[in-house]
Amino acid sequence: MPCEIETRLVDIQAQTRRIMLKLRDSGHVHVLLVVADTGRNRDAIKAAESALAELFPLSTREVLRALADGRHPGASGLVVI
Repeated sequence: MPCEIETRLVDIQAQTRRIMLKLRDSGHVHVLLVVADTGRNRDAIKAAESALAELFPLSTREVLRALADGRHPGASGLVVI
């Protein structure tokens, strides 16, 4: 499963557009967006919550649980660590 890692969410719309284009071009169906757990990133995530939930429906907890169980999460997810 492809992963995109962002230390800072600056322009979420541009960043997610780039990720979705890379996903489309790769032929994969799902992607994990891994984001640094900072106050600024949490504020950005909250401001774009509905758009991010549509693109990355799985939460950090759901993704990490699936990975810990050794299984594919089954959908794209946003992981804040």
